[in-house]
Amino acid sequence: MMTRFAVLLFCLITCGGTFAQDSDSLNMSCACHWDNDHLPVSSGAYFNDIWGYADGSGNELAIMGGIQDVFFLDPANCTLIDSIRIMNDGTSTPNHSLWRDFKTYQQYAYAVADVGSSGLVIFDLSTIPAGVAQVYQSTAFFGKTHNIFIDEPHGRMYVAGSNTRSNGLIVLDISGSNATDPVQLASVALPGGYVHDVFVKDHIAYASHGNNGLYVYNFTDAQNPVVMGTYDQYPEEGYNHSSWVNDDNTFLVFADETFGKSVKRVSITLDIVNNVITFGDLVLFKSQLEPTGNSIAHNPFIKDGLVYISYYHDGVQVFDITQPDTVTRYAFYDTEPSNTDYSSWDGAWGVYPYLPSGTILASDQLNGFFSLQMTDQVLALEEIDFEARPDAGRVRLGWSISSRREHASFVLEHKGPDGIFRQIGSMAYDPNTDTYSFTHHLGNAVGRQHYRLRFQDVSGRDIRVQESSVDLDFPSSFRIAGNVIAQELRIQGPVFPVETQLQIYSRTGVLVKSWNWPAHTGEVSFPVSDLANGIYLIVWNNGIDRWADWFTVLH
Repeated sequence: MMTRFAVLLFCLITCGGTFAQDSDSLNMSCACHWDNDHLPVSSGAYFNDIWGYADGSGNELAIMGGIQDVFFLDPANCTLIDSIRIMNDGTSTPNHSLWRDFKTYQQYAYAVADVGSSGLVIFDLSTIPAGVAQVYQSTAFFGKTHNIFIDEPHGRMYVAGSNTRSNGLIVLDISGSNATDPVQLASVALPGGYVHDVFVKDHIAYASHGNNGLYVYNFTDAQNPVVMGTYDQYPEEGYNHSSWVNDDNTFLVFADETFGKSVKRVSITLDIVNNVITFGDLVLFKSQLEPTGNSIAHNPFIKDGLVYISYYHDGVQVFDITQPDTVTRYAFYDTEPSNTDYSSWDGAWGVYPYLPSGTILASDQLNGFFSLQMTDQVLALEEIDFEARPDAGRVRLGWSISSRREHASFVLEHKGPDGIFRQIGSMAYDPNTDTYSFTHHLGNAVGRQHYRLRFQDVSGRDIRVQESSVDLDFPSSFRIAGNVIAQELRIQGPVFPVETQLQIYSRTGVLVKSWNWPAHTGEVSFPVSDLANGIYLIVWNNGIDRWADWFTVLH
C-alpha cells in the first residue's frame, strides 16, 4: 500500500540562522536546507538515513528517511519533489521506524526499515522531477532489516540484520527483470554472527559484525561464502559499524559506533586465487570539533581520495586519506552546532558524496536535509580528462581542464609494486592553455600501470584527484618454452625489481606447487618431474597484475 500526503514544509533557501557559520565549517558551505518540525518523532529524531540518485539527464535526487515517510528532494534548491508514507505490508498501519536504509540500482530505489513489517519497498525514479512511484512491496524475504547494500556490476542485493536471517546475510538477485521482482539466491549463516552493515564489491563482502569485529567473505558462490579473513583485534576497538573500500582495493575505512573511538584506515591485500585478505598498516583519525574526543563516527564513504563521514553531533567531516602514513582533515560542516554535551546519538545520520554535480547530501536527525558544497572545489569530476597511453617503454600522460584557477599546480603519481602512489613529477598551472602532457619513462616495466593526477591549490591542498591506468603488453611478456613438459618447466618473462611468486594448480583448482621468481631475472626453470601426467595451470600474481597459462606434463 502506498500513501502520498501533503506536508507542511519549512524550507531554508539559504543556511543562515542557527546553522554552521565560519567557526562551524571548513572548506564546506550549505547551499540550501529543508526541515519540517511537524512530523512524527521517535527517540527525539525526525529523520534518519540518506542516499542519492542521478538519472543521467541532469536530474539529481536526495532520498531521506523519516519516522514513517520517505522524502524525495531536489538537491539544487531543497524543494520536496515527493513524499511517500511507508505502510506495514498488507495493512493500513503506517510503518513507524527510527532506522531506515536506502540504495539505488538502475532507475530504482530500494528501501527497508529496522522496525515493523514493511519488508522491501521499491520506488521507480524514472519520472523525476515530476514525482516518484512505488512499484513493489513484499515481506517474502524479511519483515524488517537494518541495512542493505547493492553490488551493482553483479545486480546483487545483500540484506544485513534481518528478522529472518539474524546471524548472517540474505542475497537477492535484482539484475535484469528481477530489478522490480527480486529472487533470493541465498540466506546464509556467517561465523561472525549478526551483521549490522555490509559493503560489497565484486562479490567480496566486508561485514561489520558489531562487537565481533570485521569479517571479509567471498560471496562468488552466494550459497557457500568463504571466509577470507577477520579483523577483530585492533586499537580503539568498539562496535564495528560500517566500512568502505577504495577504488583500487588497497585500503578500507571503517567506523566503530562507540563514544570516543577513532575512525580506522587499514591497508589490505586481496588474494582472490587463495581466498585470503591480509590487513596491514593502520592509521587512526577522528573529528576535532569536540575537545574531549567523545564524538561518534557513523557512516564513512570514500570518493576521490577523500572520506566523507557522518558524525553524531559533529555533522559531515571530510578527511584526506591519500597519504600512506597520515590522515588530515580536509573539510567539515556541522549540522548541529548547538550541541554541547556529546552524550547521545543525535546529529548527522548519513552523507552521500557521489552526485555528478559534486553536491554533497547530508541528513540530520533533528534538523533535516542539507545540500552542501565544497567551497574550494573548482573542478567537477567530469571537467578534468586524464588519460594514460603506452608508447615504447614510456607512458604518455595527458589531461585537459575546463575551469581555471590562478597559482594552482598539478602533481603526477605512479603506483609502485607495493601498492603505494609516489610522485613522479609536477607542473605549474598555465593560464594560457587547457591541455597538458607528461612522459613517464618505465624502461622494461610491463603489466598494468596505475597513475594519479592531483590538481592542487597554492597551499598544496587537493582540489581534484583523478586516476587512470594503462596495460603495457603484459600478456605477451611471459612465455613457456614448449607446451608439453617432461622434466623441467622453463619460463621467459619480464625483469622485476622484487621477488615474486609462481603457483601451479591442477585442473580441479588444487595448488600443487609454488616457486619464487627471483628479482632481476628474466628466465627461470623449475623441475616438474614430481608432477603426475596431466594438464596444469600456472599463475603469476603480484597483487596488481596477473598472468596465467595452461601446460601439459607428459613424462
